[in-house]
Amino acid sequence: MADWEFIVSEVFGGPGEDGERLIWEKVTQALKGTGEGIACLNYTYFNRDRQLRYQPDVLLVNRDQGITVIEVKSFAIDQLVEIRANQWEMQNFYTRYLYPFRQGENQLRQILRSCDRRKALRGRMPGRVLVALPCVTRDEWQARGFDVDHPTCPPLIFGDELGRRSLRDALEYRALPIERGEQPLNLSNTDWRELRHVIVGGSRPVVPVPPPSIQSRSDVLSTLQTFIGEFDQQQAKIGIQIPPGPQRIRGIAGSGKTLLLCQKAARMHLQHPDWDIALVFFTRSLYQLVPEILRTWLHEWSNGELEPDFVNGKLKVLHAWGARDRAGLYSLLRNQAGGSVLTSAPVTGSIPERLAANCKRLLENHPIQPTFDAILIDEGQDLLTRETLQIEDKQAIYWLAWQALRPVNPHSDIRRLIWAYDEAQSLDSLKVPSYREVFGTELGALLSGQRTGGSYPGGIQKSEVMKRCYRTPGPILVAAHALGMGLLRPTGMLSGFTTQQDWQQMGYEVEGDFRRSHQPIKLHRPPENSPNPVPQLWQQPLLEFEAYSDRAIQFNAIAKRLRHHIDEEGLQPSRDLLVIVLGGAETEESSQRHSASFELQRQFAQTLRSHGIDYYLPGASTTNQPTTGMNQNVDTFWMSGAITVSRIHRAKGHEAKFVYILGLESVAQQEDNLLLRNQLFVALTRSQAWVHLSGIKDAHTYSDYLLYDEVRRVIASGTTLRFTYRKPSQRSLVDEDEIEPLVAVN
Repeated sequence: MADWEFIVSEVFGGPGEDGERLIWEKVTQALKGTGEGIACLNYTYFNRDRQLRYQPDVLLVNRDQGITVIEVKSFAIDQLVEIRANQWEMQNFYTRYLYPFRQGENQLRQILRSCDRRKALRGRMPGRVLVALPCVTRDEWQARGFDVDHPTCPPLIFGDELGRRSLRDALEYRALPIERGEQPLNLSNTDWRELRHVIVGGSRPVVPVPPPSIQSRSDVLSTLQTFIGEFDQQQAKIGIQIPPGPQRIRGIAGSGKTLLLCQKAARMHLQHPDWDIALVFFTRSLYQLVPEILRTWLHEWSNGELEPDFVNGKLKVLHAWGARDRAGLYSLLRNQAGGSVLTSAPVTGSIPERLAANCKRLLENHPIQPTFDAILIDEGQDLLTRETLQIEDKQAIYWLAWQALRPVNPHSDIRRLIWAYDEAQSLDSLKVPSYREVFGTELGALLSGQRTGGSYPGGIQKSEVMKRCYRTPGPILVAAHALGMGLLRPTGMLSGFTTQQDWQQMGYEVEGDFRRSHQPIKLHRPPENSPNPVPQLWQQPLLEFEAYSDRAIQFNAIAKRLRHHIDEEGLQPSRDLLVIVLGGAETEESSQRHSASFELQRQFAQTLRSHGIDYYLPGASTTNQPTTGMNQNVDTFWMSGAITVSRIHRAKGHEAKFVYILGLESVAQQEDNLLLRNQLFVALTRSQAWVHLSGIKDAHTYSDYLLYDEVRRVIASGTTLRFTYRKPSQRSLVDEDEIEPLVAVN
C-alpha cells in the first residue's frame, strides 16, 4: 500500500529551525499510514522571476486532499506584542513584523499556479494554509487576549496540540481553504504522477503491458521513450536534498547517478544563487551530455527564464583535469595557485594516475584557495589511484576538491563534497571510493557517520545506495555483472560482492552462504529492480552473441545489420545506435593494445562508409573523418545522422538504444584481466534496449576462446545466476563504510 514520502530538502541551522523540526517530527508521526502523499521540510519553489524563491516550512501534497502549507513561527508568547489583521508585531525577535498567514498563502498560490500550467491539474487542486506555533500553548494565547475565533485570526495549531489525532484533525478541519479545487479530489495514477512531477521533478510511469501492435524495434522505442528520464521516489528525494556536509552516492549502472547529480546541482544553484558550485566528471565527452541535463532542470524549475553560463557563471561544469582550451577542476585550482607545478619529470601511467600525481604536487607545494561552496563529482570510481599517489592516506584528487571547498558554516570544517560512483564501472582502478578510501581511516570514519551517526540532523543521509537500474534491461545488466566479475568462470569469480547485504544493495535477491568457499549461490534480479520495460515489449533475445571466423566477415555482417536497422526498422543512426570497441587502456604501458583498439575502430568505420553509412569518431571535427591532433572536437560524442564508433573510455557515461560491441577477442585473450572485463561491463551497460556482442575466433586454432562459452552460459541464465562461490581471486567489493569498527575487549 502506498504511503507518505517524507523529504527533508535542506537543514539551515538558523533561528526558528528547532520549532520547524519539532513540527516536522510530529507531522511525520501523524501522517504515516494515512494515505499517499509527499511531505517536504524546507521545500523551495522557484517562480517565473528567478529572483524570487518561495520556501514553505512544511509542504504537504496529498493525493486525496490536495496541497497544504504549514507556516511555522517559533516564538514565545511574550515576544508577540500585538496582532493587527495579517500583521503581527514582535519584540526581541529577529524581525519586528510577521505576516504568517499571508506568507503561507503566497507560497501556496505559487505552487498552485505551477499546477495550473499542466492541463491534467488545471483548476483541480485544493489548497489550504495552517500556521503552527510550537512554542505557544492555546492557554497562553488566550490568556494574552488573542481570540482564535476572531475573523482575522489565521487557522492555528499550538504547541500543546501536536498529538497524532489532534494534528490530523487540525490538518483536515482547521486549515483554511484558499482554493477549493475539485471536491472530492479524484486523481488517476497519471494525474498523481503529474502532481509529483510538479513537486519533486518526476515519477516513474507504470511499466506498460506490451500492446498487440508491437511489431518492430521502432514500436518498442516509442513506448520506451515515455519511460526514459523519469525519476523514482528515491531519486527524486535525493535529488532535491542539499546535505550540510559530504555525501556518498553508490549506484548501480543505469540507476540515474548523472541525472541525479545534475538535478542536485541545478537545485543548489537556484536555491542559493550566491554559491559557487562545480559539477565535475572524468570522461571529457560528457561535456556534451551534462550541460543538456542541467539546462533541462534549470529551465523546468525557472519556467524557461534562466540561461546558465557553465563556464563563467556560479554553476560550473568541469572536467576533472582540464585542457588548454577549457578549464577543469585541477587546472582551475592550479592556475589560482600560481601556474604550473610540474617541476620534475612528467608523470607516466594511466590518466587518473597522472592527474593524481599532479594534484598531489599541487597540494604539497601550494596552499589551495577555498573557491567553491559545493563540489559534485560524477564517475567517482575513475578518480582513485594507488597508495603511492595518495597524500596523507587520502586520495589526492578528492583531497584537492575538499581543500577547494569553503566550510558549510564558520563553526565547522565540514564541507559539501558529494560524489557518485559504481565500483563495477572502473576502467583504470580496482579500488572503491568509500569514505575511508577517499579521506583516510580516521577522517573517513568521522565523516561517514560510523562515530557520529549515518544521517545529518533532519534525516538527510550521509550515504545513499541506488539499486534500481532503469537504463539497461534486466537480462543485459545481469550478464554485465556476471561477465564483468567472472561469476560463471570454471575456476571461480575474479571480483565481486562477498556478502548478501552488498548484493541486496545492488538489487539482487540472494540465496546461499558467502562465509565459506565452495557453497552454492543463487542470484536473481527481480523486475522491480530492473523496471526497464523492453523485456516485456520485445519477445526475442535482447542480448545476442556471435563469434565470426575472421574480421572481414564480422565487419560486413554487422554493417549489413546496421543498414537494416536504419532502412527497415526506423532506428536513427545517432543515439539509437552505438558501436563500442573493446581493448586497450589509456596508459603508456599499454600502447600496443591501445593502438590495436584504435586500428579496429578505424577499420570498422571505413567498413561503414563502404556500405554507405555515415560514421562519427568522438573528437573528430565532423562525420566520416578520423581524429587527429589538428581537427579534434574533444567534447563531442554524437553527430547528427551518423553512427558513433567509440573506444570504451570515450563511451563511458553515454547510452544508446542498440549497442554493438566489437573486440571481445581482446578480452578473451586475457580473460583473467579484470580491467578488460570491466570494459565489457561498461560497454554492456550503455544499452537501453539491445546488445549485439561479437568477437573473432582464435586465429591459431580457428576455434572459440574459453570466454565465448562463458558468454553463452551467461546469456542462457537470463536474470538468475547459479554458481559455486569461491573467494574472489583479485578483488572483493566490500562496502568499507558499512563495516562496524572492531572494539578491543580486555
